[in-house]
Amino acid sequence: MSMAEDGFNLAVALSHTDRDPETITSALRLEPDFAWAKGMSLESGTLESTRWRGRLASGAGEEEYAVALQSVCSFLSANAQFFHTFQEEEGVAELVMNYGIGLDEGKVLEISYSPALLRQLVDLGIWLRVEAWAGRTE
Repeated sequence: MSMAEDGFNLAVALSHTDRDPETITSALRLEPDFAWAKGMSLESGTLESTRWRGRLASGAGEEEYAVALQSVCSFLSANAQFFHTFQEEEGVAELVMNYGIGLDEGKVLEISYSPALLRQLVDLGIWLRVEAWAGRTE
């Protein structure tokens, strides 16, 4: 799915040495954008861990972004026990925030995160990855 300039998408990305992707999908009740099992062969080689990624929200503009951040906080709260267990199992979780940037003069990216979201990420041991892309992204 393309993301318009000045659009965003927010996803959770997981990596685990033992978990089957189907157990992640079932636990989070979220269909993944991709789910690859440990041992699967890809062009880059054989995966040494399971990789799973699911989109939580997408849109464009400040209002949609504010609603999306609230939705992400709700998702994290509802799945807190999963993330605590996942971290205890030495799995790695990331909140991935992608932004499509229309390049102009001056500031090209400004992001605000609520203390509640940042506190949840820290409490749940979730990494934060921010990616800004010129123009349209996939």
